[in-house]
Amino acid sequence: MKRIKGFIFIVFIILIFSMPCIIRVQHQNSVSVEDSISKLIVKADSPISIDGNDALNNTATSGNGSAGNPYRIENLVISVSGSNQDGILIKNTNACFILKNCTVTNADFLHAGIRLENVTNAEITNNTAKYNFEGISLYYSYNNTISGNSIKNNGIGIVLYKADHTNVTNNIIQDNSAEGIGLYSAGNNNITHNTIQDNGWEGIALYLGDNNTMMGNTIQDNEKGIYLVGSDKNFMINNIISNSEFDGIFLIYSDNNEITANQINNNEESGIYLDSSSYNRIVNNILIGNYEGIFIKKGCEGNIIADNVIKNRIHPDHIAIIMLTIGAAVIGGFLYIRIYIKKKTIKNLEKFLGGLLFFILISIYIIGFPFVI
Repeated sequence: MKRIKGFIFIVFIILIFSMPCIIRVQHQNSVSVEDSISKLIVKADSPISIDGNDALNNTATSGNGSAGNPYRIENLVISVSGSNQDGILIKNTNACFILKNCTVTNADFLHAGIRLENVTNAEITNNTAKYNFEGISLYYSYNNTISGNSIKNNGIGIVLYKADHTNVTNNIIQDNSAEGIGLYSAGNNNITHNTIQDNGWEGIALYLGDNNTMMGNTIQDNEKGIYLVGSDKNFMINNIISNSEFDGIFLIYSDNNEITANQINNNEESGIYLDSSSYNRIVNNILIGNYEGIFIKKGCEGNIIADNVIKNRIHPDHIAIIMLTIGAAVIGGFLYIRIYIKKKTIKNLEKFLGGLLFFILISIYIIGFPFVI
């Protein structure tokens, strides 16, 4: 009995002497929580607006603006909700700078999370832009890089408006309401190795954009994969385009483009669709599981279609190209339609692997009234 009483007494003494330690630990934990809250408050940065090289120098945390030692703006956390402005706006600079590891959210209608105007020599890397009207936008800018960013749940993911010589690479562009990447009168840009998926409109859309290269991108589960309007001399090479709600690649009023070595699979409508587009090269592509392989509508001529592997969901054992008209023109009151189907190793996986070559030429004269298909 004495031993039990002695043991209880010892435990009681230990507890008494332990209380200050427990209190201290609890106090330290409360301080740590307060510190964390205060750090969170500090990181709620205000939107920034930079106009000119001097303002850039005053805002940057390091660097001198040279190519070897660019200015750096880093680690900002900005929510723009209700402020009717861009999260980060930089304009009228030509000094070299890096914008890195920033998170920008909730920019309102017609505003962007990150926006550059009349800027050269910028690198926008490893940022997060979400819930903005535009994720990252470049206007009247050239020789810039957008790389490694997460751009999700915006209206438009990336906007290039009259922005040239931009490298857009290794970004994740996902769940935006409209285009993943939209190019408007923008030329000589490289769109490479991006993951572009689940956007409400096109994965990549070009409006009056020439001499752009789209290569090595994974473009899936968008309304359309790549969409060109009035855009010439662009290159679509080695992209994976799948599960579009409509077409994999769609060209209208777009000439002299190169569509080569793409995998275009399981799109709900055509793998490749041409309307009023001429002298394009469609070569060495794999098109499997689309509703139609290649659909060529009116107003097209001189397109080269060769060495493609095509297997449709419909008519899988038949010719995988549908041509309504190629080379239609009204001449002296006559509508002259020339339909060329040149199938040089257009390969159905089951029927044509030997490399079938044939040529069909049909000339139709229709007199006295306009004829539109």
